Amino acid sequence: MAILLICICILSLAVPVLADGEVVVRQVGTAAPAPGTEVTVTLSLNGCEAGGIVETLPPGFAYVKSSLPAGQVRVEGDRVCFALLDETTVTYVVRAPEEGGGEITGAWWDFGARTQGTIAPSRLDVGGTAAAPGPGALAVIFALVAVPLLRRCRR
Repeated sequence: MAILLICICILSLAVPVLADGEVVVRQVGTAAPAPGTEVTVTLSLNGCEAGGIVETLPPGFAYVKSSLPAGQVRVEGDRVCFALLDETTVTYVVRAPEEGGGEITGAWWDFGARTQGTIAPSRLDVGGTAAAPGPGALAVIFALVAVPLLRRCRR
């Protein structure tokens, strides 16, 4: 049993290290907004001093505002472009349509490091029920470690 607890502690410390590789992480206030309501989206930036982000909104969702000055934001249809200068987070608000859904997708550029990448998609479904989050990497790793240990302990 002590070995199991040690494994759990080690694995819980490893999860933040796995997340460090992502330059931009998106968090959505709610994945199932009511029709016509506003949803806050937060982009957390890791080490990007100067760059840009382009977010593509699902059909029918409309950009409302952001935490950046207006001069650092450009909206073109369903695309919202953010110019970044030493920001660690950017929040923006979108309004949900009366029905529908889709994914917010995004891409980022770090001009100083000369790197670019994509942001994991975030699903929004108007009036629907948000899907329960999956087990995540920690639960999968835990299961892979715990099952053999439990079998060994029963012998």
